[in-house]
Amino acid sequence: VITRFDGEKMVFPCKYIDDCHVCIGNSAYHICEFAEMQERNGNTYVPSAPKISDEIGTYEIYQIPATADVDYYFRPYAEAKGKLQNADYQRSYAGMYARGNSLEDLWAKHNRDSRPFAHRMRSMSVSDIVVLTQGGKKTAYYADTIGFKKAPEFLAQQRAQKKHKERGEAR
Repeated sequence: VITRFDGEKMVFPCKYIDDCHVCIGNSAYHICEFAEMQERNGNTYVPSAPKISDEIGTYEIYQIPATADVDYYFRPYAEAKGKLQNADYQRSYAGMYARGNSLEDLWAKHNRDSRPFAHRMRSMSVSDIVVLTQGGKKTAYYADTIGFKKAPEFLAQQRAQKKHKERGEAR
């Protein structure tokens, strides 16, 4: 299952060729070629019935748009706590997250000159939100001045917005 950056899901058959090659849909790929292509496009991919769901997850980076009038933009979590609004953010990137990674690894990856989506998003900064999904469980983290702080209020608001949409209610 490939999830495009816009949220559209595409399901393709996947067949093992050898340790380095795979057939996805009607195309054969080197596994690194496929992974790099998905990363460039901001897509995530998971088996439709994962056997190792705890090993591989996904992450999303949410950023406040430069045009937003938000008083906690580029501020430490202590100043944002209680003000944090899911509606102030837009998803800037989605990618794969292996169990051996850390939030600091993501920070380094999204702050180098060759970062993914460099043409569509700024480097990762204080006030950005990273949502990790591992084993079906989502956890939100606020990029603080040093390290990351859990931000459960971000996901609670996201769930509430989703329920309103499902019911067809206005915000």
